[in-house]
Amino acid sequence: MWFVGDIHGEYEKYHSLILDMDESIQVGDVGIGFPEPVAGSYTTSCGLVTYPPQEDPQHRFICGNHDDHKIAIKSKNYLGRFGYLEKEDIFFIGGGYSIDRMSRQDGVTWWEYEELDAWEAPACYDLYKETNPRIVCSHEAPSISKYWSLFYSKRKNKRKPSRTEQLLNGLYEHHQPEYWIHGHYHQFYTLKEGETTFIGLDELIDGKKEHCIYEIKT
Repeated sequence: MWFVGDIHGEYEKYHSLILDMDESIQVGDVGIGFPEPVAGSYTTSCGLVTYPPQEDPQHRFICGNHDDHKIAIKSKNYLGRFGYLEKEDIFFIGGGYSIDRMSRQDGVTWWEYEELDAWEAPACYDLYKETNPRIVCSHEAPSISKYWSLFYSKRKNKRKPSRTEQLLNGLYEHHQPEYWIHGHYHQFYTLKEGETTFIGLDELIDGKKEHCIYEIKT
């Protein structure tokens, strides 16, 4: 299984990356729902830039904090808010917190349901406890992998953990998967902590190709 970093509307780059992949999961921040034209995008009848036109069910995605979930659910390639792929032994968690939300427009470039809500989060945790997956794929990341992302990028972040980050911390505390792969911080790295190898993916706008994709045998 290949994993692809944040797209942010770079659909042409995205499609060129997955040409030689049998199957893939994109880790969120596709750019779904933004009204401004972006490279390689297309427009629906309601005038909104949506998801990259892709009908191959082997190439799926989750939402990040820069996606409109209510438009994403119209795509056959959208995995959903959270869930478990039994065949691949992959648990996925979408959504995240926008630190720049105050500068964005509600319902246009920011959506109030960007994170799992008070009903979804407990259901996500319960499913995780039932499955104890080998691989976790998320948009945001637990605190330990957030730390390494910011360390390698030489950025500082003194903000309190988001609701999503706290949920992911709880999942990691319950069960350490073999792999945990994520986007959001636009920094490529691989590092093992405890039983888990964490992989952070770069984003497609400026990231090197080899830093935006990663393969894990399933």
